[in-house]
Amino acid sequence: MWCDSVQDVNWYCNDCQEALCDRCKEGHKRGKKTRNDDVVPIKQANKTGQAVLPEVCKIHPGKTCQLFCTECNVAICSMCFTTNHEQHAFKHFEDGITTQKHYMREHLETLKSKLVQFNEKLSNRQKKSTTFKERVDIICKDVKEQGTKLKAEIDSIVDNVLAELSSLVAEEDKLLQQDCEHDDKSVKQIKQLIEEVEQQSEIPSSGTLFELTGRLRTTIPLYDVTGTSIQPRPLSFETGQINTDQLKNMIGYVQTGSKKDSTPKYEKKEINNQHVRKLTTFQIPPNESICPIDDTYAWISRFECQDLLRVNKEGNVTETVKLDLTLEY
Repeated sequence: MWCDSVQDVNWYCNDCQEALCDRCKEGHKRGKKTRNDDVVPIKQANKTGQAVLPEVCKIHPGKTCQLFCTECNVAICSMCFTTNHEQHAFKHFEDGITTQKHYMREHLETLKSKLVQFNEKLSNRQKKSTTFKERVDIICKDVKEQGTKLKAEIDSIVDNVLAELSSLVAEEDKLLQQDCEHDDKSVKQIKQLIEEVEQQSEIPSSGTLFELTGRLRTTIPLYDVTGTSIQPRPLSFETGQINTDQLKNMIGYVQTGSKKDSTPKYEKKEINNQHVRKLTTFQIPPNESICPIDDTYAWISRFECQDLLRVNKEGNVTETVKLDLTLEY
């Protein structure tokens, strides 16, 4: 049993599992049945039962807490009771410990219940985050696919424009060859005549001299350098303006739901080839007009020409329509 003395409880009997004050310790040592018990300072007690050892008062050193103030919910010593808690309701220290244990057991169940609820809440939040990120990954894949399609369309347009330029260069090479073939022949003949004239000037021969002068009289008028050559057609390129809004339209839009439904949604847009082709413009020569039919053919009209030409992507005329421009008054 606990010592009921108001004096300090400084000792503990490990055999009886009891706390002792100084007076009880002396009586314990004198008793026939207890004189050989293991009595030690209370701090060295070897508690084997369920009893709780009284704690040392923090306000009054050397005093042990024998009472429990139920109003202040603190353990107190005899000096605390007489100075600050005399008018308060109190219990014996052991009874106060029992009450505290019961309180802790009740709230322990509450804490365990709240722990389960918080763990479920965290688990649900993490699952939603995982689902959200998986949805984002799917959308990222769709966006990249749209970007790849758009790049392919733009690359196709660029390739077509470059092919048109290459065909124009090939056409110019053909015209250059036709235009210069006659002049190259004239240059060779003139060089040969110059060489022969220079030779006859040094060592004149009457027969050859008359023949050469005759050739000069007939051939020089044929070398007409004032004739006009076919010049390359004027060519220009106007860089197209990038329409960011139109590009966004082609890629698509990310749509987020309400706060309750935060799963991101992606509205995929089909890429319109005609819209993509408006990103750049290939200018045709002045005094000509062009009317595209589709991605393959176009109608072309030329200044002072009464024919309407249907050409393909390679620049070849596939159909000719005669225009009747006769005006009646």
